Amino acid sequence: MAQAIVYEDIPRLQRLAQGQNLSQIGRKNMSLMWFAILHQKYEAIQALVALGVNPDTQMANGIGSALHFAFASKDIRFLKAILDGGFDPNSYARPGYVSLMLQRATAGTLDHINLLLSYGTRLNDKDTLGGTALTTAMYARKPNIATNLVE
Repeated sequence: MAQAIVYEDIPRLQRLAQGQNLSQIGRKNMSLMWFAILHQKYEAIQALVALGVNPDTQMANGIGSALHFAFASKDIRFLKAILDGGFDPNSYARPGYVSLMLQRATAGTLDHINLLLSYGTRLNDKDTLGGTALTTAMYARKPNIATNLVE
């Protein structure tokens, strides 16, 4: 499957994925998702998400989840690939906690926020304390994000 990722042979990746645990850690102590991220294979990232790989559970030591990496990276193509793969832009990390938009509003850039908004992220979801993405952006001293959320 690694070769299919490197060559972005998505039909082959889809064939090989049938019946496989796509979250399994491989020989180099990394999952297929992290292998695709390492090689900047955006179509493969999209395909893995479409095949059911949850980027919020794909962990790497010292980095966090693949989803966290997508928000921390200045390259928004990682987040776009995850969303294009069908990952819910209103996903919750855990039931009853903050939404994807709110959770990541302070970690990402305005480009990340605008991308999420273009995928239908709900602006007014509230966390367990009643906070919204706007209040999180204000507390984090991100005026450009806060201003954008008001508009």
